[in-house]
Amino acid sequence: MLTVRKRPVGNPYYYLGDLVYSCDCPLYDEEDSPVSLKLSSTSFKIDLFNERLMEFLTYSSLLRMYSTNYIAASDHGDGTSRISIFLVATSSASSAPKILIMNIMMELLGNLKTIGELDKFSATCAVKAAQQEVRVEAARDDGPIWPPQTRPQLDIRKQAEKPEYYEAVSRIMKYRNTYLRDRSVFVEGQEMVKLLGALGATAEDFDSIQRVSDHLYTDPTLPFRRSRNGRFCFDFGTRSVRRLEFQPFALSLEEDFKRHDSGQVRVFDEVQNELQLNTAFQALLVFKAMVCHGIATRPRPKLDYGSNKWVCTLFNLRTVTSPDMLGEPALEGVHTDGVDHTMTTYLGSSNMAPNSAVTLMHDMRETTGIRFGQIKPELIVARAHHRHFLDTLLIVDHERKHSISPVYAVDTAREATRDMLIFFTRRPVTRNLNHVSEGIDSLAAHREMPMEIPLFVPGGS
Repeated sequence: MLTVRKRPVGNPYYYLGDLVYSCDCPLYDEEDSPVSLKLSSTSFKIDLFNERLMEFLTYSSLLRMYSTNYIAASDHGDGTSRISIFLVATSSASSAPKILIMNIMMELLGNLKTIGELDKFSATCAVKAAQQEVRVEAARDDGPIWPPQTRPQLDIRKQAEKPEYYEAVSRIMKYRNTYLRDRSVFVEGQEMVKLLGALGATAEDFDSIQRVSDHLYTDPTLPFRRSRNGRFCFDFGTRSVRRLEFQPFALSLEEDFKRHDSGQVRVFDEVQNELQLNTAFQALLVFKAMVCHGIATRPRPKLDYGSNKWVCTLFNLRTVTSPDMLGEPALEGVHTDGVDHTMTTYLGSSNMAPNSAVTLMHDMRETTGIRFGQIKPELIVARAHHRHFLDTLLIVDHERKHSISPVYAVDTAREATRDMLIFFTRRPVTRNLNHVSEGIDSLAAHREMPMEIPLFVPGGS
């Protein structure tokens, strides 16, 4: 089935970037091979699961109008491959009529039936549906194209009259002092529940966030992992955190990340409202900003430390160990994450042995990329073990390398899973210095899934 994702549930429109499609006619592929499209006047993202479409995507005259073409491919081990393409428009293309984007979609659909083994696609029906049943509307210029959110959002200002709020702020500042002194801090989950609740997280959202990982998709490069990600901006000028638009993701050897996909541009499925509008998740963002704000760290090359904005890339990850495959939370071995501050929060596990997923923090002299069993004991500076809901670890990423042991199963005949939230936070990339993320570091707000909540700034009025 050719899938145009429909969000939010119950809304009659298909939202694709800055275009709005209303479609009554489904677009089918008899084999249920998923294809997802995301379009806007300035960007075009497509995920598909048949590498025979590469020829079309490479030679399309319309797509050649686009200046930057990021391609990531991964073999799923079942005879299929996932290919993700992200294109950034040139100035001439971005000013072209919006119908150009529709023509790209039409050209894609029209070529499905002509590419070798893809005769199974009902391309003629798909094109007819696109021509006759799809209505294109320009995005409104006066705000986000998504309907206003009716779900209450976290607003720490509403907690200001509650004594428990000030008690929580005081305790968080003590953890901040520990972080400042030790360059890492571990907060037990039971304490995190109290702190986040005092910041405004609800009991209902504490419950629902434990199930959010059930809706993850395959990872672009790791077969034992299911993943989504999303980008957020800690803006200390506006004292708020907001969702940023989709961008691909990359980590390089230059950033102490040594793995088979180092430097590769990867495209992840996006975090949905189910997570970003959860008040427990939003309270985690507020908590991290409170701990990290104002703490000087060893600067990373090519980042803009004069900016009052921080890019926070959030990963929701499920590591899976099966009878045939060992799940490794850190296949890369000893590493850093290319950021200033890393925060890891445990959501839950199933059938996971108690000796699984131990985190070790290392002196920066430790060798990047060595396996967990090869580390030098004398260079271990700290240890942490996420075992309970909301157990949370913060690390000054450019001053402490870290590694994580594999996920082991209690019952080796069944899958074992471990669910985490990973928050990578750094300053924006400085332009024209060839940072691996220079072309994929936008600070533009997410128009399809907007979210913005106030922050508490330590020392601020």
